[in-house]
Amino acid sequence: MQARPLTSCLAAAGLLFLTAGSLPAREIDLTQHDAYVRRGFDKSWVSLAPGEGWLRIAASSNGTRAVRIQDTQFARKRAFLSLKQAPDEHFVISIPFTLTDADLAGARAYALRLAHIGLGWEVYLNGTLQKSELTESPDGSIMNRAQRGVIVPLDSRLLKSGQNILALRIAGDSANEDTGLF
Repeated sequence: MQARPLTSCLAAAGLLFLTAGSLPAREIDLTQHDAYVRRGFDKSWVSLAPGEGWLRIAASSNGTRAVRIQDTQFARKRAFLSLKQAPDEHFVISIPFTLTDADLAGARAYALRLAHIGLGWEVYLNGTLQKSELTESPDGSIMNRAQRGVIVPLDSRLLKSGQNILALRIAGDSANEDTGLF
């Protein structure tokens, strides 16, 4: 893999295609695809292309993009100087992307690289759960688990030539700056 400047690494999300031997990994920069956000969670949303009711977050041309719930119309406004804990909410971020036969040729293992994600989250590929970091505290709220430099192994049998859907379920306080994908 090629080294990247720290500033672009911290804000990029991409799909890595790891090849056998010492060949470099091929990367698809998912920031170059539109992302869509929706409040709530329904299992069907992680396998369907976004339609009506989704908020579009435009693709980025420079390899960086934040999808922070705090920056969307779904964010709850917190009262000035309020220390009251807001109840957790759930959101779905969907990123449709297309792969060709050439993209899939020769790759044996697949992984998703997330520069920064938080608070609670799950990753779905074409409707199938790949990783869950939704951890509840004893009071039922989502534990703060914002993480940087996350690598999520993906099931290679789920990727196909044509349209694929990467979906992330995000849970947390919509006013918290860590709730989302960076």
